[in-house]
Amino acid sequence: GPGVLVALQLYKATKNKSYLDTALMLYDWVNKKLLTPANLYFDNIQLPSGKIDKRIFTYNAGTMLQSSVILYHLTGEKKYLIQANKIAAASLQYFYKNNGFPDNYWFNAVLLRGYIELYKADNNKNYISAMQQYGETIWQKQRDNKNIVGKHHRKELLDQGAVMEIFASLAQVSVK
Repeated sequence: GPGVLVALQLYKATKNKSYLDTALMLYDWVNKKLLTPANLYFDNIQLPSGKIDKRIFTYNAGTMLQSSVILYHLTGEKKYLIQANKIAAASLQYFYKNNGFPDNYWFNAVLLRGYIELYKADNNKNYISAMQQYGETIWQKQRDNKNIVGKHHRKELLDQGAVMEIFASLAQVSVK
């Protein structure tokens, strides 16, 4: 997923078709090898064994969701928007529980990037609304008396940065 996004960004910056071709090749490979029947993504394939790591994380859904929407915009092919909607619906159903998302904040920030990209394409505010509620949950239940966030006693800098990205991204989204 991250490789697809890099290739897409390079294509957008240079208009060099080889980057788009690479993005499409990677996108197809990830969907062929790691897409689950539930429209989520396994984490990776271990080398050299070829064994699939069947853990499912929010960032995998997020990168492929964002990639799908960008491919829709670049190619005009509706199949990418259809896939994006499938990923978004599956990720919300699978991950969103008790006004929150599992995994770490950074993984969830990556999922939010995908939700925002989809919102810009279809104006469906359900996914943004869930993330807004998640942001409220973080602020109300996962910060200490110094306003440092984290689910555990030991707070980490990466968590602070990821939550800042989540809050800043949500503040920039104009939900209609």
